Amino acid sequence: MKGLLKFSFFLLLTLNSCNKNSRSLSLTEVVDRIDVTVLDEQMAKVRDYVPLYSNIAFRGTTFWAPEQTEVSYRWAREIGADYIQAEVQCTKDKVIVAFADDELLKKSDCNEVFKFDNVTSIRRTFYKSFKNRDGSQHFSDNDIENQIQYDKLNESAIRISDFYYAELLILDAGQWFNDNYVSLAKEMFSSDGSSLAGTYMTGGSSLCYSNGQYISSLQDIAAIARGSKLSRDFEGRRILPYHIKAEYSDLTLEQIRQLNIDINNKNTGGTSISKFMDFVEYDYKSGYISDDVDSGNRPGICITLKEYKYQPIDIEDLLFNELDYCGWNIVTNISSDTKFYNNGKVNIGNTNGKVILQTFRLNFVERIESKFEGRVPMCYLIDNERPIDWSYKEYFDKPWDASKVIDYAITHKCHIIGPGVSGGELNLQNRCNDWQIDLIHKAKMPICTWLISENSQMNKSFDVMVSGSIDLVLNWQISNQLRCSSSLFNPFHSSFSYDNSEASLIVPDPMEVLISLEKSYNSKSSN
Repeated sequence: MKGLLKFSFFLLLTLNSCNKNSRSLSLTEVVDRIDVTVLDEQMAKVRDYVPLYSNIAFRGTTFWAPEQTEVSYRWAREIGADYIQAEVQCTKDKVIVAFADDELLKKSDCNEVFKFDNVTSIRRTFYKSFKNRDGSQHFSDNDIENQIQYDKLNESAIRISDFYYAELLILDAGQWFNDNYVSLAKEMFSSDGSSLAGTYMTGGSSLCYSNGQYISSLQDIAAIARGSKLSRDFEGRRILPYHIKAEYSDLTLEQIRQLNIDINNKNTGGTSISKFMDFVEYDYKSGYISDDVDSGNRPGICITLKEYKYQPIDIEDLLFNELDYCGWNIVTNISSDTKFYNNGKVNIGNTNGKVILQTFRLNFVERIESKFEGRVPMCYLIDNERPIDWSYKEYFDKPWDASKVIDYAITHKCHIIGPGVSGGELNLQNRCNDWQIDLIHKAKMPICTWLISENSQMNKSFDVMVSGSIDLVLNWQISNQLRCSSSLFNPFHSSFSYDNSEASLIVPDPMEVLISLEKSYNSKSSN
């Protein structure tokens, strides 16, 4: 009997032990057991260019003004955003511009300006506007008509990439906002509609720009971040002359087209015909003046590359060169300034953290890596849906798969991971559960959440937050003591606290900022 009792007791202990060892592990425990790639010392150095507990103004603002226009970026700078964000693509002459949609229809008046045969007339005027030194027309009429026929075969007349940047400056990029948000509508958001008539009044010799809000170029955004605004004439039209680049000055349009086709075919193995005509140079140096409402904030710029099949094959080279041109490329122009905030003013635009690059798409991750070599902060955004170019079945919803995503990102020189958080206008699938946050931090990577629009989404105190309502984020950060403090938790340097005590404790009233901007536009003249 005693032997039987001993055996029964041993069996019970064994079963209890088996049950204990076979219980399901929590996701947090699984994360603890996963080996994940960690940023090396050099990558961590670039990571630290971006301030913790910072914020990014999505498209400048998507609430108070027409997104990605001059007024929206000026507003975001004055409200105190750490970064102003732009979703970029290229024009026909390879100017990088901020425009989120693939097509122009929703957020410009292209239906009105480019209807019927207006596109042909405007294109003819554009080609005729190039002059020789003696004032004569540079391109011959026959050359122009042949090029126009080629353009018609390769364009849809609804996309950014179908138009030269000068042609896009005819458009009104703000009236759509007034039409959709009547309670927030303002005269400064739209033009008087005279650009098309003005173009025709010149007799087809020059384009007449709109006198409202424009589709912003990357150069415009950098200038605004530095404290400038667009230079305008007495009618409120922007001043931005253009001419033929020196290397194309002796070529016909047909020769320019063939040269661009040859370049594109070289880059694609001869499988693509290019519609891009990279021969125009814009005089940005005369395009900006000091902003009379500038209060001294110098935000950085967050550039989102969205995959558009209509974009040039060399967009990463164009981005590198444009950042270089405006002095924002830290690969070629390293900064010695390390203060993110200075006496209550944002100073990120003067540091090595002045630019963040980000994308949802793997091909852009790899193309940016090949060009920037991990020397500029790069964020891999986690899409709400599993991207078609990702091989892991569950993508970011299971620890093992998520670790593979992080491994990929670090291998390809990404410093930041950008998951979506549930709630808000988009009601994204939540990729910011505790175990996902722990796994990303385990790799020594910051978390950049998108798109924050409600207080409930901010409760996890993310490292960087993207928002279209940046005033809400700033007020929340201040009220939760995540700003203007010298002793914040630093997840990457546990022996040191994080200091952003020189940031401002005051968020300007959004409407008062708009009123000050309105006064600036009132005369329709900035000079």
